This record gives sequence, structure tokens and C-alpha cells, in this order.
Amino acid sequence: MDDLDLLAIGDCSIDLYMKIDKHFVFAESDTKVCFVHGSKVPVESFHSSSAGNACHVAIGCSKLGLKTAVYTELGDDENAAKILTDFKEHGVTTDFCIKNSNTPTNVHSVIVYGSDRTIFSYHEPRNYKLQKWPIPKWVYYSS
Repeated sequence: MDDLDLLAIGDCSIDLYMKIDKHFVFAESDTKVCFVHGSKVPVESFHSSSAGNACHVAIGCSKLGLKTAVYTELGDDENAAKILTDFKEHGVTTDFCIKNSNTPTNVHSVIVYGSDRTIFSYHEPRNYKLQKWPIPKWVYYSS
């Protein structure tokens, strides 16, 4: 991996998208959407995906033909496995992805209503450290 084009560094997560059916919204305004707290709110659709700035940049650059690697700190769970699988499927090198024992991978619950979304964001504290990676042509460093 001596000719690495891009190293993307930053937190990766799983985004859980839930599109809310307008019939189950209690009230709405330009800035608020309300549903009854403690209720079971049906969703129109649901999907999940690997996410995070470093994740998106690494996969996008790999699709453009750049030799790409990512350094991220993950948990040691099924969400980490999904992220690593997605990277491998898109040709992103995962040699610098660290799985931290007994911790969860970051998860963001995204409520979609109309054309906007609200993100409930969970970030596990991580301790990023310089690694012995080859010197890339470019570094993308993100949160």
C-alpha cells in the first residue's frame, strides 16, 4: 500500500433512518413536529446505512478510482462488522480500522418528516492515535 492516494480519518457510524407518517404527527409548525411521548409511532419506511464524513469520503473516493484507506475507531459489535463489510465491498482498505472491545459503535437515529430530518446522535468517546500508515497523497480529517 505504498501508493495510497487518500487516507480518511474520523468517526464512522450507522445511521438508522425512520420516515414518519404524517397521519401520526400530533401537531406541527415550521420548527416543530410533535407526537405523543410514550406512544408507539409507526414509520412509513426504515433503512440503515454506514455513515460519517470519513466513511462517505473514503467510499466516494474509492468509487472514483483512488486507492483509499480509512482510519476509524469502532466498537466491537455487529454495527462495526457492517461498516467494515461496506468498506470492503467498495474497495476501501480497512487495515487501520480499530475495533475497541466492550464498546458500541456510534449510532445515529434519524427521523425524517417531510423534506427535513432530525438526528439523534450518539458518539462513543474514542482515543485516536497516529498509526504507522504509509504517507498518502491526501489526508481527509473529520470529526
